[in-house]
Amino acid sequence: MTSNEAETKPKVKETVYGYVLASPFLLFLSMFLLFPLAYEIFMALFSSRLEFVGTEYIRRLLVDPAYVESLLNTALYVGVGVNVKMFLALLLANALNSIDFTGKRLYKALIMIPWVIPVVPSALNFRWMLDADYGIVNQILHNLGIAPVGWLINPHLALGSVIFIHIWTNLPFWSLILLSGLQSIPVDLYDAVKVDGARSWQGFRHLTLPLMRRLYLICTVLSTVWTMGDFGIIWALTKGGPANATQIIATNAYRQAFEFGEFGYAASMFLFVLPILGILVILLLRLLRE
Repeated sequence: MTSNEAETKPKVKETVYGYVLASPFLLFLSMFLLFPLAYEIFMALFSSRLEFVGTEYIRRLLVDPAYVESLLNTALYVGVGVNVKMFLALLLANALNSIDFTGKRLYKALIMIPWVIPVVPSALNFRWMLDADYGIVNQILHNLGIAPVGWLINPHLALGSVIFIHIWTNLPFWSLILLSGLQSIPVDLYDAVKVDGARSWQGFRHLTLPLMRRLYLICTVLSTVWTMGDFGIIWALTKGGPANATQIIATNAYRQAFEFGEFGYAASMFLFVLPILGILVILLLRLLRE
């Protein structure tokens, strides 16, 4: 046996062991990601009778006003919800990290309640609170001499109300993640900033933001990916109404598939979203490598 063969043999064994150890993950990835993705593309290209329809569903989408409106609603829901949520999460995390007060640990536990409560009970609770006739919010407004507001039945207010509930529900989780990042910053750096005479907001701007930039971007990308597939909150609150004012791609596809039986048409609705998700995943992987 030559020296090259002797060196190659351990490398082959390491490669085989690597594939064996990675096989459960590869199997999981194939079953729950690659196969559903391939099946979705198959449904978008073939009818229920297995007849090739090509771009027929795509052409229908382009002239479907309900789908165009759901795209715009999804963009608003994700764009406004994610950015406002992450900004508030950073402010809340910074306040919890820099301000000392009695009962701070208890407060950290209490602010997690909106996120810990399951989505459907939380959404139903908000639907009762925002009810136009009997909701507690409108009762308070009535006692203050303000006319009741149709938070979830007014097409001009429904999407904003749903976005607010999304922010309220998910804000604690991202605040906790960002708080863990803030706590990893050495205290000596903040002491040095104070010695130099910088104020608290200057330290936040010139020290906290640059050091938290990478974690903040990673959390924002992850939140964007998860929010684009959000379904439970909107379906439990409005089911896409009123007049499609809160209809997003996920709820629109659900209705087309399970109410009208248009499974291929519903699957094609996500084809426009897949490239965006792919770009976000690539961006996330690059951020993780840095």
